[in-house]
Amino acid sequence: MTLVAGVDAGATQSRAVILDDRDAQIGAVAHVVLPSPSLSREGSNPARFAETAIPMLLTELVRTGAVRGRIRARLVGGASLFTQLTPPGAVQIGQRNVSACRKALAVAGVAIVGEAVGGESGRSVWFDVATGVVTVRSVGHAPQQV
Repeated sequence: MTLVAGVDAGATQSRAVILDDRDAQIGAVAHVVLPSPSLSREGSNPARFAETAIPMLLTELVRTGAVRGRIRARLVGGASLFTQLTPPGAVQIGQRNVSACRKALAVAGVAIVGEAVGGESGRSVWFDVATGVVTVRSVGHAPQQV
């Protein structure tokens, strides 16, 4: 059986963090909205924040049979969709999400094997758990595998 997960990361500056152990055919996707719960008025859902979602996904992957040393990551999203509303020189939330995800993965010792980040276009992400293939679609661009 092949499980395909779709994440629409096009509505915000959020990120899809895709973690998988290809050999075990186990994977997970987090839709990260902010770097940290401290930046939100509602921080009760740890799956929304880079610093809490990534450790949580790793724990669940290992619990379901993944081998920690084989888990790899792909990052998608973090576009700067509202640059005209942000003062010059300010760090965009999309950039902050990218940095926070990279930091959390580095702390966890998980290699990033693919990225489609930044830019000014939203993206949709499709992840085939059986094959480990991550396909990214964006308006006006050909589909890309990361």
